[in-house]
Amino acid sequence: MANAHRQHLYLKAVDFFDGSNPQGGFFQLREIILMNEEMNDEERELWIDIVRAIVSLYVDTQELPTTLELREELKVFLIDCIYLLEMHLLPLSTEITADVKYYEELGNSYFYMSALTEGVEASIYSNFSLSSYVYGYELALEVFGPSYPLTLISADNIALLYSDVFDDKEVALEVAETAVDAVHLEQHFTDNKEEEEFVNKMLNKLETHILKWTKELKQGNLGNTNLN
Repeated sequence: MANAHRQHLYLKAVDFFDGSNPQGGFFQLREIILMNEEMNDEERELWIDIVRAIVSLYVDTQELPTTLELREELKVFLIDCIYLLEMHLLPLSTEITADVKYYEELGNSYFYMSALTEGVEASIYSNFSLSSYVYGYELALEVFGPSYPLTLISADNIALLYSDVFDDKEVALEVAETAVDAVHLEQHFTDNKEEEEFVNKMLNKLETHILKWTKELKQGNLGNTNLN
């Protein structure tokens, strides 16, 4: 009976999501999460898609909402996501892939919370975001290796956080270079064309960051030299 109810909630969530109502889908899946049982692959992937869809309703091309009401709505939603991840999803997870994905979502949620707050509070959320990304990265690196898509996604998140939030281009550059070098050293081969294309896409993205940050650091050093 419980399984039938759970399947009913999942199918309703799918209907809501397909009907451009991700909030409705979120509440269906939230009920499943609060059953305190591990999510299966389908439920997890749908939950992640729905969370990102809801955030995108508030965040337009990386710009946060300008009105106080919308910012508060987004904060309430993110706090709920953090609660579900930390108190239910991560503790119940028995799969490494799920753990890595949950840590990425936790890092994303804390990242947006840091952008919506100021001062010490923003700094705390930024550090929580970094810790979450690092946990996911180290887990993926240890279990799946440097060429695994989720490893590269996590490395990219960490590098961007150092660059854009902590304003530390040197560490960002080091993170990106380490991730790229590790992939080249591993010489990983896969028959999965989709995975191979994604890995190449992430490598190109990281290499673009490397060129950009290297140039900015050189310009900064030249500027400092001129000032002296």
